Amino acid sequence: MYIKFLLEPEGYNLIFVETDAQAISILNEELKPEIVISDIIMPDIDGIELCRIIKGSYPEIFPAEVGKIKALLVEDSPIKREILIHILKSDNEIDVIGYAPDSASTLKLLETAKPDVITMDINIPGDMNGFDLTQLILKTKSIPIVIISSLRTEANKREIEDAMSRRGALYFLVSPPSPWNQEFEKSAQEIIRIIKLITGKKMPPIETKTTTINNTHSVLKQDVTCSHAKIVVIGVSTGGPQILQRIFSRPSPSFQLPIIAVQHISKGFEEITVRLLSSSCPILVKLAEDNEIIKNGCIYIASADKITEIKNNRIVLMPFPENYTGYKPSVSHLFESAVSYGGNAIGIILTGMGSDGAAELKKMRDSGAVTIAQNKESFAVFGMPKEAINLGGVKYVMSPEEIIDYLNEVN
Repeated sequence: MYIKFLLEPEGYNLIFVETDAQAISILNEELKPEIVISDIIMPDIDGIELCRIIKGSYPEIFPAEVGKIKALLVEDSPIKREILIHILKSDNEIDVIGYAPDSASTLKLLETAKPDVITMDINIPGDMNGFDLTQLILKTKSIPIVIISSLRTEANKREIEDAMSRRGALYFLVSPPSPWNQEFEKSAQEIIRIIKLITGKKMPPIETKTTTINNTHSVLKQDVTCSHAKIVVIGVSTGGPQILQRIFSRPSPSFQLPIIAVQHISKGFEEITVRLLSSSCPILVKLAEDNEIIKNGCIYIASADKITEIKNNRIVLMPFPENYTGYKPSVSHLFESAVSYGGNAIGIILTGMGSDGAAELKKMRDSGAVTIAQNKESFAVFGMPKEAINLGGVKYVMSPEEIIDYLNEVN
C-alpha cells in the first residue's frame, strides 16, 4: 500500500486492481488513467507484458513523443510484431503508438489513435485481409500504409499497384528475417528508410555550425534566366514523392522541357511512383528505358537498380558494379552525366538524407548550368540540399512552387 501512501497526498485519484483481467476490464470502461503502475509478478501474465498490451491497445494512454513519426502496426503474429517494434523503436525518430492483430481491432484503434503511418500484414484474422482493410481505411483517412508481409506473389503485387493508383503513397516490403540472419540489419534499415520516405515527416534541423553561403540566394524573378535550357535533371530522396507531386502537378499545358528524375526508392516500386505522379501530372510521366531518345515534354523516372545517365540526347542505363555501396538509384551519376550539357542544363536537388549528387551539382554549376536547391522551409530532410549549398553548387534556393513557376517561364 506504499503507492497509496505516496500518491494520495499529491491529489491522485487511485484505482487498485489485483489481476491483468481486472486492469483491462477497467480500461474498456473508457477510463483514461494518466499513469499505469504494475507489479511484475501477476496471476496470469507478467506486468511487463501487461504494459505492452495496454500500450498497444490503448495508445491514447501512452501518446507518442512530440515530433516523432507515429507508427501503428497491424500484425497478428506476436513474434513478427515484436521484431517490427524492435526495428522501428531502434530509430529515435519513430515511435510505435499501438498495434492490432486484426481488422476489427485496427478500426477500433483508429477511432482515437492518429498515426502518421500504418504497417499492414496481408494475412490477418477476421473478415478482411490486409488489402481489404487498407482500402477501407483509405476511404476515410489519408494515412500512408506500408504492406509488410512474407507473401509476395504477382497477384499480390498487382493488388498493391491497384491500391496505389487509387489512393496516395503505399509500399510493399518483405517481412524482415530472423534477427540472427545476416540480412536482418539491411532489411531493418530499408523498413526505416521507407517509413521516413513515405511519411515525408519534417525532422528537426541538423545542428551544424553557421555557414556563410556565397553566391547563393533566394529566387528573384528578374534575376533568374536560362532561356537556352534543353534538359532538366532532378535528384530527390526522403519525402520525395510528395515534393515531386507538388512540382509536377503544375507544369503549363505547353510544357516542353524534358525532365529526368532520380528518386531513391526500392526496386520494384518505380512503376508505382510513375502511377502516383501520373495521377496528378498533366504531361507524360514514364519509367526511363535504356537507349531511348529523350523527348520534350516528358518526365522520366530512373530505374532503382540501374545507373541512369544522359548522353547525346539519349538515356543510358547501366548495371551498378558488384562492390557498389552508394545510393540506388544514384543522383551523382545522373548529375555527372549532365555536366557535358553545360549551360543547356538545369540541375535541381530536393529533399533527402545524405549528400548524393551534391558534388556533381557543383560541377554542373561550374560548367554553366543553372542549379537550384529546394528551400529549407519546405524540406522533409534538408541533407542533400544543405550539402550542395555548402559546397557552393547551388545558385538559387526556391520553394517547390517557385521551381515549377521558373521552369514554366523558361519553357
